[in-house]
Amino acid sequence: ALINNDKKYSLEDVVDMKYSMKMVAADRLKGELIGLMEKTADYKAAASYLDKWDNTSSAASQGSVLFNEWFWNYRSLVGADSIYREPWDWDKPMTTPFGINNRDSAVKAMTMAIDTLESKYGSFKLAWGDVYRVRRGDVDVPVGGGSGTLGNFRVIYFGPEEEDGKRRVIGGDGWVFAVEFGKKIKAYSVLAYGQSNNPDSPYFDDQAQMFAENKMKKVAFSEKEIKKVLIKSYQPGRE
Repeated sequence: ALINNDKKYSLEDVVDMKYSMKMVAADRLKGELIGLMEKTADYKAAASYLDKWDNTSSAASQGSVLFNEWFWNYRSLVGADSIYREPWDWDKPMTTPFGINNRDSAVKAMTMAIDTLESKYGSFKLAWGDVYRVRRGDVDVPVGGGSGTLGNFRVIYFGPEEEDGKRRVIGGDGWVFAVEFGKKIKAYSVLAYGQSNNPDSPYFDDQAQMFAENKMKKVAFSEKEIKKVLIKSYQPGRE
């Protein structure tokens, strides 16, 4: 959306779009997947569930966990280079890759996905944030975003399942910075996983909640702005 048009965006528009939760793989595969599922009575409930999904990995999205589980199962069955019927094409960058390349494997992968989720969580009907979390210090909150392999613009990687079945963010988007240069510099930023690696520091988890809520803070550039948010100053040679 940022490059495939002639629109002009404000800095605030860019910040909002940075937090897009669109999962492009769903746009390219979900329709055909639902068509395959609807042919089997056992999958009709899951097909209807996926059909209502908004194709995002937002924390509240319903359907994303099921599709994500299906995708990785399908990828493991067919191989990374055989997921799509029409592979990515330099001449069609906005419409490729597209389509399910192996229908039998796609159906098998859905069986695996449903069985896995029902075994682990009791149901395949889960919000993304029910499983995927920001856990740092005292912060334990749902978060949107996922692997770039599925075409997520908000790229986040998660660690292995923890004792309660949740998965915590371990990488991906970390320091996000948007700046507009002009007569007066204007910028927003967030340091997702804190400015300190010391768990006892107040700056260990102070931006984790902000990141999970898709927010950014204003950056102070001028001396006046800096003084408003100043915590401590150090001037060598002065008392």
